[in-house]
Amino acid sequence: EPALSFSIPSIFDEISLDCRIYHPSSPPNGDQEPARNWTNTAVIIAHPYAPLGGCYDVPVLTCLCSVLLKEGVTVGTFNFRGAGGSKGRTTWTGKGELADYESFFAFVTLYLDALELKPLTKGTKNLHIVLGGYSYGSLVVTRLPPISETLAKFSNPEEHSAAAVITTQAHALATETNNRIANERLSRPQNHSLRIGGKASSEMPRSSRENRRIEPYYLLISPLLPPISSLVMFPLGQNRADAVWTKHPTFSIFGDNDFFTSFKKLTQWSQRLSEAANSNFQVAAVTGAGHFWVEDGVEGKLKAAVRQWVHS
Repeated sequence: EPALSFSIPSIFDEISLDCRIYHPSSPPNGDQEPARNWTNTAVIIAHPYAPLGGCYDVPVLTCLCSVLLKEGVTVGTFNFRGAGGSKGRTTWTGKGELADYESFFAFVTLYLDALELKPLTKGTKNLHIVLGGYSYGSLVVTRLPPISETLAKFSNPEEHSAAAVITTQAHALATETNNRIANERLSRPQNHSLRIGGKASSEMPRSSRENRRIEPYYLLISPLLPPISSLVMFPLGQNRADAVWTKHPTFSIFGDNDFFTSFKKLTQWSQRLSEAANSNFQVAAVTGAGHFWVEDGVEGKLKAAVRQWVHS
């Protein structure tokens, strides 16, 4: 079950988007040393094409949420416009969906940044955000603007704008999470290696926020390539996207029986990126897997590959 179910406005046209945040069932505590801190690590996974039934409840997303939560990270999912309970309609250009993703990405970033469960010992203050997508969701990820451009829209938002509402909501829900964790910890022995606080507003001390840097990662599951990609989203040049995949840690996984994009094209595309100089692009091809990952045994291979990448 999600820890938080809520809606936010899209910065494109302020329509309401369904959103969910999942936290690991056992957050970091004094009894064990977690592999990573769920308060500064999150994975966002966007769903397939809404007109074909895509939403955040599709089995592949449910499967990925399960394995990622077991790895101790926060997971965020949302419905694009026109999917599930989200308002609006799918845009043929993809501009609305890009803004939907940006809106949720900004929410997750602001929410994590406002959480107050942090180690007292000196360590990284960076936020680790995986921008992920499955099928059409991965296509949206490939078209996203630089994260600096997205976050600039939220640095000083106009009052009552969608960006301002998202900022306020992220801080309010972070306060709820801070209070819940604080109450849970009151019922068990305290460990002084962790601190819990309740301040989660835009008025947080600048000294605690100025040095936060976002380290982006990318997860592309069953990516769509031309010509099919051009039918569901306005085509854009790939040069910037290619540079992103090779610069930042990126993992793409697909099956060799994907009928939306030929295995030959997927292989050529992934080899070009993985063999680039100083590339951070990793790829896995699963024998026998189709686009929907329903073939016998392939779901387990998908989970194992994603788990291994998260560990790396």
